[in-house]
Amino acid sequence: MEKFPLISGHLALDLVNTQTMSHGKIRDHILNETDLTDWLFASKGYVPFIDDHYLEKIRKESFAVLDDLKNYRSFLRKCFEDAVNGRDVSERLVKCSEQKIDACPLTLRMISQHIHPYPVGGCRESLAALISVDVLKLIEDDQLRFMKCCANPECMLLFIDRTGKRKWCSMKRCGNRMKAARYRNE
Repeated sequence: MEKFPLISGHLALDLVNTQTMSHGKIRDHILNETDLTDWLFASKGYVPFIDDHYLEKIRKESFAVLDDLKNYRSFLRKCFEDAVNGRDVSERLVKCSEQKIDACPLTLRMISQHIHPYPVGGCRESLAALISVDVLKLIEDDQLRFMKCCANPECMLLFIDRTGKRKWCSMKRCGNRMKAARYRNE
């Protein structure tokens, strides 16, 4: 199974999905500096300034970054699950995200002909600020109303379903398993 089972293109959602369920227990996929840099590397396709220099800075500050990141992940999971259950979490998310961004101002950089936010503070604050920008973008684009939990009761992954038809985090991970289990029980 992949180390990071669901990379969506949304840093905030991907952070939340670094926890999975395995045999009824929560499995954390970011336990140390290597896991953290591996996750960031997996996210590199949509966070273009993540390069060897940034990853090295993260490695040096990883213990401080890990604690903050895990606390933020817990907060985001609670908010996203509340959103899935129909609660309005926008105000809570905006307030927290703005505080994180205030702690690490961002500038803009042109990378590959696109404008991207670029943190100007330390790694500890910069990663939280980037995730917070993604949270605000999810709210701005009204994506929270399309967020769902996987229909597999043994899975805790969240995803965005713009079609309204998707049930599984992915067919490969859960859909095929659930369909096979249903077939065996018939």
